[in-house]
Amino acid sequence: MFKALLYFSLAYFILYLIEIRTDLIKYLKKLMPIKINRQKAIEKNSPDVIQLIIKPREDQYLDAIKFEKIIKNLNLVYGQDKFFHKVENDFIVYTLCHLYEPGTFTKTHLAESSYSGCKFFFIVDADHIKRSCFDKMIEDAFHFAVQLDCCLYDELNNQMTSQSINYLRQRVAIRSYHKTLD
Repeated sequence: MFKALLYFSLAYFILYLIEIRTDLIKYLKKLMPIKINRQKAIEKNSPDVIQLIIKPREDQYLDAIKFEKIIKNLNLVYGQDKFFHKVENDFIVYTLCHLYEPGTFTKTHLAESSYSGCKFFFIVDADHIKRSCFDKMIEDAFHFAVQLDCCLYDELNNQMTSQSINYLRQRVAIRSYHKTLD
């Protein structure tokens, strides 16, 4: 009887410690700001990430010299994460990364590298109006595709159409609205 009471007390104490640990973790998460890891976000294919993919026609590579020239013409900024960013008013409108992991670019030898494609993406949050960001990303992605004679795809590798663009606009609006409720 004493052993059973001891085991019961020990089990109750362990459950109590687990509950305190869970509450402590929740409290610490509220106190600590979470920095979004952009690479992990696109790998997870999160609904909070909108992606556009550019691939060359017929399994060839992008023209690296034209690629570098377009990046300069669009005033994309090379970031610490080794991605290119469209920045307006100290705000990242969208990000450009290599199509395949780790997604990074080399700043110094951009024109001498070969690229099998790239991704435009942005993370939907409630802090900014994202429809204009999406429209800017679409505009620049189409510019890239035309200048490089490439195809533009959505995140599921379906070729972009006006219908898929409208669908993505709706998704941005819905996710932005849901973020305001969080």
